[in-house]
This record gives sequence, structure tokens and C-alpha cells, in this order.
Amino acid sequence: MPADSDRQADAAPAAAATDTEMSLGAVRLNVADLDRAQRFYEEAIGLRAFDRAAEVVRLGVDGPTAVVELVGRPDAPARPRGTTGLFHLAILLPSRADLARALRRVADAGWRLTGASDHLVSEALYLHDPEGNGIEIYRDRPREQWRYADGQLQMDTLPLDLDSVLGELSAADTEANGMPAGTRIGHVHLAARAGGAAPARRGVRPAERRRRPAGRRSLRQRHPAQAARLSRLAIVVGRGLAA
Repeated sequence: MPADSDRQADAAPAAAATDTEMSLGAVRLNVADLDRAQRFYEEAIGLRAFDRAAEVVRLGVDGPTAVVELVGRPDAPARPRGTTGLFHLAILLPSRADLARALRRVADAGWRLTGASDHLVSEALYLHDPEGNGIEIYRDRPREQWRYADGQLQMDTLPLDLDSVLGELSAADTEANGMPAGTRIGHVHLAARAGGAAPARRGVRPAERRRRPAGRRSLRQRHPAQAARLSRLAIVVGRGLAA
């Protein structure tokens, strides 16, 4: 059954209506087994490798803009549990039908989800790559379906109806194929360790600022200065996020 959040949402505050927002560039990951990681991101995630030089593979949709960059570092130590680093990178898809294709692609590749959630503003699938890096694949609901209370955007974590998502597939969807045009990094979540910085090992590299259609805005609305700094951020943390 579709979630209640699919109903018409309350009108958004005027402050939420802006034309631009920070957007992240490629996420660069250090990986111990470059070939295995590349196969995963191609077969299970649906990205395409369009550039490989030495120990760096750039993957995207059509190129030349990368969504994920993999750096072969067999000597890079795994990040210990409980330390600062990548929680997950989040790949934003243009539509619910694209999310359904992503779900089937993951299943066809033999990978299991670690979670599937309805966040009211979005629907998301969660899994890990072969190196243990967290991945979210999601689509944003149309903004007119977002709900506000006292000027605050309402979000939650509810079970996602996977059958409803798969119902978006048509008879013509006989193959999952690759990620569609418009796929990009939507956000990056980091795990922070209290009481000190992490050792310089794996890392995320958010980059670029560019115009894009309206999307998630809560960080920029509530903390514009922090959002602006994030566009220039280079986080250095061992296997996982790369400097």
C-alpha cells in the first residue's frame, strides 16, 4: 500500500522555494581490490567505467562527469569500527521507476540490501560494496508531496514497500540496464568519532557547485554557511574515502 506521504503535501514555506543549491561532485574511494570494486559498481550499481588510468577508475553514466572514483590501494588499512569516516555515499536517481530498476539490478547481481526506507521526502535502498562502504540509492519525492509542520520539513524512517516500488516497472523493462542520465551524488553521510580526528586513510571528496533542479534543501536552508563550506570540503580518512 502506498505510504500516506504520497498524498498531497501541505504547501511548503516560501523560504523553501529557491532555484539553486549546492551539488556534490564525485566521491573518491580507496579500495583494496580495484577489479572487484569496479565489477560491483558496474554490475550491481549500474555505473559505467569511462576512464581508467593506472590505479584509478572513474565511473559515471555517460561521462565525462564521474559519480564514483575508485583508487586501487592494496596497502591501505581498513578503517576500524567506531572511527570517523564514510557512513554512506548516496546516489540520487531521477524517478521512482529508476529506483525500481536499481532494486532489480542489485538483486540480479546477487547482492543483498541492508535496508530499505521511506523517509517521507524520499525512498531509499541501502547496501554495502565489497569493501564494506555504505551505499544509499534513492529518489526524491516531488516537492509538492513534501509535508511541513511549523515551517519544518517532515522526515521519518519507515519501512519501504518494495512491491510498490517494483510495480513501477513496465512490460518493456526486461533488463535493468545501467543508471539513467541525471544520476548523481545526492549527499554523503559521515560517521564521526567523538574525542579526536580519524587517521589519514580513506576518504570522500565532495566537489563542484552547479545549478540543478530543486532537491533536498534542509542543510542549505537551515545552515547555509556550513553548506557552502561542504562544497569545498576534502575529507581524508584510509580505505574508503580517498584524499
